[in-house]
Amino acid sequence: MSYIGYLDNYRMSILKLLHLKNTSYYWSAIKQKIHPIVKMAYELPFSLQVSALPENCNSEYETKLTQETVEKLLMLNEFLKHGHDENISETNNIVHPGIRDSIIEAYYKDSAGITQKFPAQFSETVPLVPLAFIMTVVHNIIKVYAPSPVYKLQRTDGTYIKTYVVMSDVIDLSSENEVHWNKLLGILKSWAKSGCRAAGMSISGQGQERVRSAAALGLILD
Repeated sequence: MSYIGYLDNYRMSILKLLHLKNTSYYWSAIKQKIHPIVKMAYELPFSLQVSALPENCNSEYETKLTQETVEKLLMLNEFLKHGHDENISETNNIVHPGIRDSIIEAYYKDSAGITQKFPAQFSETVPLVPLAFIMTVVHNIIKVYAPSPVYKLQRTDGTYIKTYVVMSDVIDLSSENEVHWNKLLGILKSWAKSGCRAAGMSISGQGQERVRSAAALGLILD
C-alpha cells in the first residue's frame, strides 16, 4: 500500500500557521521545554561525553569533536535513527529516544498543553503534525551547537519553516514503505501511552473531546 503524499493534505495549512504573528513564541516555548532533553539525549556539546575525550584535551579539540558530532547527527537526519531492525536489515528511523522524550515533555506533561485541550487526538497516538513539529525543533536545537559560524543556525521563522517541510518529507518518505510505516504508527501509539501515563490521562476509551475552534484544530492536527 502506498502512502505517497499523505502529508500534502495539510501541508499548506500548517505553513500558514507557521507564518502567524505568534509563531516565534510557539517555537521558542517548545524549544525551551525540550532543550535540556535534547542536550542530554544527544550528548551536546561534546564535552558531555567525558569518556570519549582524551585526558588534558584543549578547547580547540573539543570544538572540533562537537562540530563533527553535530554534522554526523544532521547528515541524512541521523538524529532520528536508533537501533537496527534485524528483520529488514535496516536502521530504525524516527524512533530516537530524544524524539520520544521531547514529545512527552512538550505535549503531554504540560498541564495547560495541547493534549489537555485535545485529549481525543493525543490519547491513542501522537498525530503526525506535532511529530513533525518536534522533529523540526530537535533538528534546530542540535544545529545550535555547531561551533562553525557557517554551519550555525540562523534563528528565523523561515529556518523553522524550511526545516519543517524537510521533516514532513521524511515522514512522507516513511509512508512509502509499508513495513516502516506500520512500525512508525505502532511506535507513535506506544509514545502516546507513555505520554498519557506521564500526564495522568486516560489511555483508552478516552473521554469527551473538548470543543475547540475547528479552524485551529484543522491547522494543528492531522
